[in-house]
Order: sequence, then C-alpha cells, then structure tokens
Amino acid sequence: MSASMFDLHNNAKIREDDFRFYVFSNYLYVLCVIVHAVLVPIFYFLGIYVLSVFNIGSCIVFAANLALNAKGRIKIAFHAAIMEITLHAALATLCIGWESNFCFYSVAICSVIMFSTFLRTKTKIVEVALSTVLYLGTYLYLLQNKPLYDVGKTSIGVMGLANILIIIPLLTVIFHRFYMATELLNKKLKNAAEIDGLTGVYNRRFFNEYSEIEVKRIVNERKYVGKLNHCSNLALAIIDLDDFKKINDTYGHIVGDNVLIQAVGIIQSIIFSRDVICRYGGEEFVVLFTNTSKEGAIQASEKIRKEIESSKFVFSDTVQDGRLTLSIGFASFDDGVSCDMNDILKLADERLYIAKTSGKNKLVYE
Repeated sequence: MSASMFDLHNNAKIREDDFRFYVFSNYLYVLCVIVHAVLVPIFYFLGIYVLSVFNIGSCIVFAANLALNAKGRIKIAFHAAIMEITLHAALATLCIGWESNFCFYSVAICSVIMFSTFLRTKTKIVEVALSTVLYLGTYLYLLQNKPLYDVGKTSIGVMGLANILIIIPLLTVIFHRFYMATELLNKKLKNAAEIDGLTGVYNRRFFNEYSEIEVKRIVNERKYVGKLNHCSNLALAIIDLDDFKKINDTYGHIVGDNVLIQAVGIIQSIIFSRDVICRYGGEEFVVLFTNTSKEGAIQASEKIRKEIESSKFVFSDTVQDGRLTLSIGFASFDDGVSCDMNDILKLADERLYIAKTSGKNKLVYE
C-alpha cells in the first residue's frame, strides 16, 4: 500500500462533500483488511477452506479499495465493499449457520447503503434488494438444510460473540457519523438562511424573526414586572452608508464589498455581544439593542457614526485613506409607538430619511 492511500488530509481528487466519507471509508477498509487477515488462519484451522480462501480474496478487495480511494474512485470502492460484505455474510452463514451471527453484516451494509449521500435512490434500492434476495435465499436454504460444515458449538459461540462485539460498535460509529453529518448539514442550511454571505452578519430574514421574539419578550416583561427602572428596553438603529453608490461606480463592486466588510467590523467592535447587527439591504444595516437603555443605545449609535467618519478606508492603490460617512435613524420601544416591530421600524426609517435629507452624516433619534 502506498503512502498516498493514507494521505487523508490532502487529496485533491476528493470532492469536499465526499471527504468525510473518504476518510471514514479508508479507516474502515484498513480495519476490514486486518479482520479478514485474522479470519484466514481461523477458518483454515476449522477446516472451512472455502471461507479461508474467500477471506484471502477479501483482503485483496479491501486493499484494492484503499488504492481506488486514493485515486478518487470512492464509489467504485464502495460498491466493491458492498458486494464483498454481502457475499461474505451469506457464504459464512451457509457454511456455519445463524449462530455465527455473520448474517448481521448484511443488515449493517443495508443501513450503510441507505445512509450514503452520494448514491442515487435507484442504486440504493437495487443494492438493498439484491442483498435482501441473497439473505432470503440463505434463510430458505438453512430452513430446510443444515449448515455446510459441522463446527463445534464452542467455536460457533466464540464467532457469534466476536461478531456481536464487532457489529454493534461498528453500527454505532456509522449511525453517529451520519448523525453528525446531518447535524452539520442542518447547521450549514440554517446559516445559509440566516447569515449574509458577504459580511457574515445576520440577514433580514433573521432580523424579522428575532425582532418579533424580542418584542414579545419586552411586552411580557413589562406586563408582569411593570415599568420599573430595571425593565429591559428595545431599540434599533437603521444605518445607511452615505453615497455608497459612488464608491461602487468609481472604484468597482469589489472595493464596495470590502468597504462594507470593514464598516461592519467597526460596528461590531462598538456594540455589545448581546446586541444584534443585521444586513437589511444593499448598504443598509440594522442594529438591534436588546437590553440597553435608550440613552445607552443612542450613545452607541453616535459612537458608530463618529468611528466610521474618522476611519480610513482603502478604495484603491492610490487611495488608501478613503472617507466614509453614514446616516442613522433611531427608534426605541419607549418612543410611544405600538408594540408592533413594524411601527418601530417605520419610525426609525422616517428618522433615517430626515438624516439623509438634512445633510447626511448624522444621527436622528427624535
């Protein structure tokens, strides 16, 4: 076996989506080579020469699978593994009997087939059907006949126990692996639905859902606690970068994207971790202050404006100290609007409009 077979962390021939299975199957094939190599002398000693020879072939198959994996042909290797395990389970059961528990490998391989993410549904159905037919044929044969070899009860018991000790942990690892893969996929899908791909902050969809939850929390808290000093407050600032279109038109969208990323970084460095920033549209962002007094949220918003104004942005090789300003419309739960987040947003948007039409680069909060 060449060293490339075990180069699990640097194989450009493997797609990123298949890499986890590539790593998992490599370790599995190595384990299969070892197990089948151990079985060769055991079956030879028991006088079951057909299984001894078959296990030599199995070692060759799984060694070849490692080579196929290294070349990126993981599907071919996987099909070969399915065929070997299915045939081996059926042949061993025919030779020794059900008490040997080799039949459980057929059940395990069907589970692996159905969990595989890179096989088509039709392929899965065909392979599971063939495995089932072979298993059923073995069952019907042994229903009418004795096993091909008469092996002592002690030997069968030891084999049955060994197979249980192998198959249960193996199935546990397989199910855990696919569970973790599913969890990872769900997390990626959730992030894709809630995170802005450019800036890495939350998107408008997340803001709409999260802000409604926060409004309900504030309403319930004030309903049961009362309007006391320690009651939570909710405020938001709609932030719009001034004349951002000129930056895109003059320096290009790549520069514009970098400016957005830098501006978001500045905003994040000022707000608290409990506050939430979302990209609401193009160059427009919303900061949701979830547990800050109105005065504290206004101070934070003004600090954001001043920090952006004093920061230097890279527009091109010759313009390393580009300037940027922003306008902010601020609204708070304490501004006397209804408990509807849309009304709070509307008030903040009206104040943003005032900031934009009265000279820009300012915060309007009343």
